[in-house]
Amino acid sequence: MEQVNLAPQPLGASKSSVEEYAKKVIDQLGYKKGEDLDKILEELGGKTFTIPPDDLDQTPSMVVDGENSFIINLPLYSNYLRNRFTIAHEIGHYLLHSKQGQIPIEVRRSGDNERVEWEANWFAAAFLMSKNEIEKDWNENGIRDIYTLASIYQVSIEAMQIRLTALGLV
Repeated sequence: MEQVNLAPQPLGASKSSVEEYAKKVIDQLGYKKGEDLDKILEELGGKTFTIPPDDLDQTPSMVVDGENSFIINLPLYSNYLRNRFTIAHEIGHYLLHSKQGQIPIEVRRSGDNERVEWEANWFAAAFLMSKNEIEKDWNENGIRDIYTLASIYQVSIEAMQIRLTALGLV
């Protein structure tokens, strides 16, 4: 019996093209900054499960087995903000690497393909912290406090710091 490779393959897309794609997804799904991701998951056909610490190494972080059919396995002991980024990251894998379920994939926590992870991280950051929205809040609304921004976008302080740095705002 032949073993099928379900590891996601990198797109080789630029960071800016992943950012543009995330913007289109935001528009298509009607996502608003800080909004709960349950509605988005449901619309895409995804479900989340929590996994106890002892099972994390053996359990894929995500399995896509078809269009509108994927699961995300979250660590049992994780916080809400971390889970939001993880969910957005895994949605990135679903949209980018499985091509919305057309290609079955299985994402492992110990994945060896850094490029695949970068692409999913770029998507998650752009999705949760839209460049246009961040720049508007920063420049037009004068919101320059990282704690306030992190609260508005419902992300960790660390994620917001990384995003602001990537956008050249700090």
